[in-house]
Amino acid sequence: MPTSKHKPLWVEIHQLDWIPACLKERQLEGIFQILKATRFDRKLLLLFSKLKEKTGSGDFLDLGSGAGNVVEFLVRESSHSFKYTLSDLEPRLDLYQKIKERNPGRIDFVPYSVDISKADGILRGKAITLITTFHELERRNAQNTIDNLLEYSKGFLILEPVNLSLTQLLRFPLLFLHFWLAPFKVKPWRSTSFIFTWVWPILPFFHLHDGLVSFLRSYKKADFARMLQNSSRLGWEWEVSSLGPDTTYVLAWRKSES
Repeated sequence: MPTSKHKPLWVEIHQLDWIPACLKERQLEGIFQILKATRFDRKLLLLFSKLKEKTGSGDFLDLGSGAGNVVEFLVRESSHSFKYTLSDLEPRLDLYQKIKERNPGRIDFVPYSVDISKADGILRGKAITLITTFHELERRNAQNTIDNLLEYSKGFLILEPVNLSLTQLLRFPLLFLHFWLAPFKVKPWRSTSFIFTWVWPILPFFHLHDGLVSFLRSYKKADFARMLQNSSRLGWEWEVSSLGPDTTYVLAWRKSES
């Protein structure tokens, strides 16, 4: 998530400082449930498995963890033992603590703010994930993020559920139904999610706005390929590809790890 002083003109609602924390958390918790309608969760499991295979890592760090439920999903759906650490520019410490308690010894969190575009030493020796987050970076910070990932990490997965295409734009009306169903799918169940969806219907329109902003700010495969090539780091291999019309990913690993 970009730092407050360097946000672009058109931002996602959950990035706005004046939005109450409760609304931000409820919105962030609902995003992953909405994405499941596009089978994003299955694609994520497939690519995370490849990241584990290519890096051989047992120590993972997630950048821009949001509500933390994506990492908890990966830990619970994976049979192999590994440690996963949550981090965010605005870490939701109470929420992360509860996730940690539900997953003892498997999930931890960084208790301070981590700016994705400035993260360096914290990446050292770890496999990194950036899931549904990279499009929030301004163009001038995206290259620096790629540079740091190649300099310090063992490997990384960037996974974006947005792809600047007419096909995905036409699917937005179909997803709108899932904006309303999200409160019934989030676990643990939150009464506030229900209230701000069905009593005062704020969250569905937050999701609609942020989905369109994410779409317009998304990076294409050519953008990722160019940033990787611009880094000129030796000893790396990568895949820049897509799964279906609405998921773009970068999977990168050191040749010595594979």
